Amino acid sequence: MEAALKTLVATPANRAFWTTRWAYYVDFAFMREESNRKQFYWARTIAIVAAVIVPSLVGLNYAGGASGVVQFLTFTLSLVAAVAGAVLAVFRFDERWFLYRTLQAELMASAWDLIANSDPEVEDAWQTFVKATEAAIAKYNGSYAAEVIQGSVQVKDPELHEH
Repeated sequence: MEAALKTLVATPANRAFWTTRWAYYVDFAFMREESNRKQFYWARTIAIVAAVIVPSLVGLNYAGGASGVVQFLTFTLSLVAAVAGAVLAVFRFDERWFLYRTLQAELMASAWDLIANSDPEVEDAWQTFVKATEAAIAKYNGSYAAEVIQGSVQVKDPELHEH
């Protein structure tokens, strides 16, 4: 593996490839982290605000036409709170947010190690950079599969977990 890795980073074109690959994943992680963070806070804020207002509306005691409006608002806001909570549970923005943030931090650490601790022209520095970059991407892929894809499927039969 070491010999194969040396040939992967030996030429300027291959170094450009690995640098571009690293930069793509850093940009990808940054954009997805930012997006999931915003979606998480929006859905959570909507769920909390709607859930706080509903009990207040239930406590109001209006008669006549106002009663129908209050009932409609109570029903509508309770649905909004339930839907926002369901969106948070299904899409799990918080888990994705932390997943992308971790990927970005690990990729940035690999680049800082390349820059700070060694001469970028030395093959060992590039090999370490490539290994760290690939390890971060592989960890992200494994975590995404485990936490986001498989985590969204709830299996109730313990025998199914063994296979």
